[in-house]
Order: sequence, then C-alpha cells, then structure tokens
Amino acid sequence: MPQPPSLSSRARIVSVSEEAWVFDPGGPLVRTEDAGQHWDTIGATPCPASTTPLAGMAEGRLWLVCGGNRGSGAEFRWVYTSDDAGASWETSLAAPPMSPGYASSFAAVSRDRAFLGGDRMGLYESDDAGHQWRQVIPYHDGGIPAIVFIGGASGWLVQNDANDGVEVSTVWRTTNDGATWDGIPLP
Repeated sequence: MPQPPSLSSRARIVSVSEEAWVFDPGGPLVRTEDAGQHWDTIGATPCPASTTPLAGMAEGRLWLVCGGNRGSGAEFRWVYTSDDAGASWETSLAAPPMSPGYASSFAAVSRDRAFLGGDRMGLYESDDAGHQWRQVIPYHDGGIPAIVFIGGASGWLVQNDANDGVEVSTVWRTTNDGATWDGIPLP
C-alpha cells in the first residue's frame, strides 16, 4: 500500500469517510481521497515546526489548531480554517490568546463552532470560526485529554483532576452541540 511522505513525530491526521489529511508542522500537508491508495501533497502545513497540531473537519470546513512553547506554563495557539480542502487557509486570532495550559484536545462541531481543551486550561468554545473564544468549563488541577462528538449534537469529554493528590475523572456530556454540559462523576 502506498505510504504518505516521511513525516515527523508531531504529524496528526483527520479523516472523513475515504478522505484524510495528514498535517506535519513545518512540513507537508498531504491528502488522500481513496482511503490511502494514493497520497497527494497539497502544500505546506501552516503550523510552525515547533508546534503540535490538532485538527478537525465539520460541514466541509477543515480546522487546524497549532500550539507551541510547551514548558513555559502557557502557550500561544493559532487557529486556521480552510474551505477548499487545505489548498488555502484563513488565520483567526490566537485562540485563546496566551492562556495558561497546553492544548491537547479539539473537536469541530460545525463550520463555525469548535471546542478546545487541554492540560491546565479547561474547555474553550468558539462560535465564529475560531476568531473569539470563551471558557465553558473552568480549569481545575488537571486537564481535558479528549473531546468527542458523535452524530451531531451529542458530545463527550473527560476532565482529569488532582484533588489533594487523588486523581479524579469526570465525564461531561452534551446533547445540544455543547450549549450546555452535564458532569457525570465516575465511581
């Protein structure tokens, strides 16, 4: 089976059906339209080489979040969107600009709405294609390693917390595209 070009350890993938994009910061953006039988280089990934990308796809819009400067207590983040399968990109404002923590989870829900979570940063939401962000679940002493939306309005995320040295995880659930989230403590 054909392989995409050689990629760095920071490369990430997003797929929809038979189509997939592989993002490599500072390197190529490659795409397959036939479940990996053939790969085409579309251009360069807009993320700088020192960043780690997070990607999503919703309603024909490709999203790319680039975060960097891990280890400094906070990181700059940039959001890019593409409406032409990655051939060109629009840059939004830094997202959320230089907030504490490190982005590690991302979900695009629609062309304009997305969620960004991570270590020591809580959950942020944008409803204008990444130009402005607001915090919807506050930061606790832990992080949000995973956000998943399944079949439209239903979404799930996990928030890890360290409370007096004891690890506690909470599952959050939404049934309305993230307008509200209900915490479900795990046993």
